[in-house]
Amino acid sequence: MLKKLALSAILLGLWGPVKAQQGSWSEESYGGQIQFGKLPLTSKPLKASESITIDKERVRSVSWAIDSSTLPHALAIHLCTETICLKLPGVSGSLPWPQETAPLANDTFMFIYQVNQQGRLSQPLVVRKNKLTINYQ
Repeated sequence: MLKKLALSAILLGLWGPVKAQQGSWSEESYGGQIQFGKLPLTSKPLKASESITIDKERVRSVSWAIDSSTLPHALAIHLCTETICLKLPGVSGSLPWPQETAPLANDTFMFIYQVNQQGRLSQPLVVRKNKLTINYQ
C-alpha cells in the first residue's frame, strides 16, 4: 500500500516540481573577413552537440571569445538566434541573457559582425575564431 501511495505521489507531482536541468555547452567556429563597412559577416552556426539532451531549458548567460586581426573603431558584434539578438560589448566577456527574451538553450547561434562606416576599410577585419559558451537552466 505504501508503494502505491509513493508511486501515486510521484505521478501526481505531489513531491514538488521536477527541477529543470542546468548545464552549459561550448562550441567554436572559424570566421571570415570584412573589407567594406556596412556589410555584415555572419559566423557559421553554433549549436549544442547532439549528445547533449536539452528540452525546454532557457539560456541564462553567455560567454564568448573572438580572435580577430584588427578591431575597427565602429565594429558592432551581435550574438543571434533566428529570432533574437544580444549586442556584445567587446571581443570577449560574459553576460546574463535577459530572461524576458532568453532563447532555448538548444537554439542555433551565430555571431554577426558589422563595421558601421561607409566604404573600404583601411585594414580588413579578419575573424579567425568565434568561441561561445551557453549556460542554461
